[in-house]
Amino acid sequence: MKTTMIFAVLLSTANFAAAQTQPSADATVPVTVDNFVRAESDLYFSAVVVKDGAFGKFHHNRELSPLDDQKVIRQNRDTMYSVAVFDLDAGPVTITLPNAGKRFMSMQVITEDQYTPPAIYVPGPHILTRQKVGTRYVLVAIRTLVNPSDQEDVKTVHALQDAVKVSQNGGPGRFEVPKWDPASEKKVREALLVLASTVKDTSRAFGLKGEVDPVQRLIGAASAWGANPPKDATYLNVVPTKNDGTTVYKMKVDHVPVDGFWSVSVYNADGFFQAVSRLKRNGGFNV
Repeated sequence: MKTTMIFAVLLSTANFAAAQTQPSADATVPVTVDNFVRAESDLYFSAVVVKDGAFGKFHHNRELSPLDDQKVIRQNRDTMYSVAVFDLDAGPVTITLPNAGKRFMSMQVITEDQYTPPAIYVPGPHILTRQKVGTRYVLVAIRTLVNPSDQEDVKTVHALQDAVKVSQNGGPGRFEVPKWDPASEKKVREALLVLASTVKDTSRAFGLKGEVDPVQRLIGAASAWGANPPKDATYLNVVPTKNDGTTVYKMKVDHVPVDGFWSVSVYNADGFFQAVSRLKRNGGFNV
């Protein structure tokens, strides 16, 4: 009898302790420097899944990213985006790209840990697996160059977007990510953005695991999440010496020797586009 009573007390105590440590459904996960990259990735993945409805399938933007709905920090407005999030636990995903000819069309694969292999430009089928990617969820972004002032060119890009094919036996799976605490995530992000203001480029921030600098990768997750690895793009960050909002600067850009495309992007203090004055052509571009 005594043994039975002791066992009952121990069992009750254990159950009480378990109840005390069991998180509630509304509990959030604090964000620190250790999990910030994953939290930031889940934030962007969630935007694609919830706002774009692009889980297990592509959402094609039919126009350039609108200024009043910029989902990703420091994106470009030279290409039309096609985005999707896939659950690789549900099975491998095959994405088939059309032949875009000489037009710039790239497919970028971004893991939840914000590692990204070189972009894919070759038409045809490309297979993504959990083993190859490294995380359960993966975001795929396709960028297709467009001349927005030419309606025929816009129609051509739309046709290329529609020609992208996806197959996943067993898909689409489920989208289940932690409920990250937005306040602590914002606090970490803002601290990292201070460090980002001292970084000249992103050459060591984006790429495959083992190829990037861990500190630069952490900073890049806050300042330029989703950027391409250096093989595919060069991002040069320029902050004027007298960045006081009143000093006038002029930047002249001559011929740029690239086989893809190049652009000058002007962002506000938070890293997003704002309407700017027109550019003038004068042996180059004067901004």
